[in-house]
Amino acid sequence: NYLEWIIGAYFPLGLSIDAARKGVVTPIGENTMTTYYSAAAPGGARTGKVGGEELEKWMREAGNAEHAALSKKLGVGEYRDKDGECAPDTTGGRPAKTSVTDRADKAFEYVPAVPSFLGEKSTVFTGAQRGTLTHRFIMLLELERPDKASLERQLRALTEKGIFTEEEARAVNLDAVLAFTESSLFARLLKAEKVFREQEFSLLREDGSLLQGTVDCFFIENGEAILIDYKTTSVRGKDPAQVAAQYGYQLDLYAEAIEKLIGVPVKEKWVYMLAVSSAFRLE
Repeated sequence: NYLEWIIGAYFPLGLSIDAARKGVVTPIGENTMTTYYSAAAPGGARTGKVGGEELEKWMREAGNAEHAALSKKLGVGEYRDKDGECAPDTTGGRPAKTSVTDRADKAFEYVPAVPSFLGEKSTVFTGAQRGTLTHRFIMLLELERPDKASLERQLRALTEKGIFTEEEARAVNLDAVLAFTESSLFARLLKAEKVFREQEFSLLREDGSLLQGTVDCFFIENGEAILIDYKTTSVRGKDPAQVAAQYGYQLDLYAEAIEKLIGVPVKEKWVYMLAVSSAFRLE
């Protein structure tokens, strides 16, 4: 996780005050390590700096504090002693997981884990990941009425270009994509005067707020915009129309951006739910 990477960057020579002096700070003279802090306090946060001895005291106090929940949430890795042994076992025979503030008589050496986003990618995709991949494929579809074989050809071509890996391509739900291309909404899109896909925008609103986002798709029909937002949300037994309606405010903002930046009125706003292969018009 990210914390593993951050700790490794700050303590490249091991997790200790001495290693921090050597690995993070370039001393100018003696005992010049200074740590800046920001801490909650009555009346607001207080900030300042603390020297090496004070920092040692803070770390000892932190080591005695109850922080198991925080350590579990941050997913801190293991610590091992100089002989390669795990920290003292407090888990009934399993290697101990310790937090960054755990202290012991022995000097423990931090053994960083590779963050998940840098490690080997799993070939088993979650439902959400499969939905994201399917969504990506829809955004790259050729603007023509395809059949299943045509979709397979397009996906294979994108894989050869490196846009999808082989594993990702197998996770794309081609049946859901085919159902969308057979819809009346897609038929209207193919006949449109102009089609815009994945349009990023930034709009400074009259109240001074900055509105930013990415519109999945809109097309121009008879001089007006038809807005489509693709959703991979699982309905899980809920009414799909009610789930789609929950995105009404988001599409209102998209419509505002289109009208002000493109200068074209938005006539219709649609949510296409891939999980049920259905389009829902929002008012």
